[in-house]
Amino acid sequence: MPIDRIRFKNSNELAHILFGFAESPARLKLYNHFAGTFLLPARKLDEYFLPVGRKIARSELAEIKRRYGLSLQATMHRALDLGLVTERRFRSFRELMAEKG
Repeated sequence: MPIDRIRFKNSNELAHILFGFAESPARLKLYNHFAGTFLLPARKLDEYFLPVGRKIARSELAEIKRRYGLSLQATMHRALDLGLVTERRFRSFRELMAEKG
């Protein structure tokens, strides 16, 4: 398993411990949100995505992955949660990643 997935999984497990174990969709979303926030604080992500709507290069996403140990997909999801990218841009990114495998 890649190290970025291990870090996210472990942070997600920490959320289970902190917030209690439950498998509801809302609780699972909370665990994932906690993991993303824990691994990549908003102020750090702002450095790459501001001003809002700025097109971020794949090399910058790779740098975030290297520096913070968060997958490209999780990074873009975090940016979506913070309103730094639109739902449309996030979907386009996911489609591109699916094509590349």
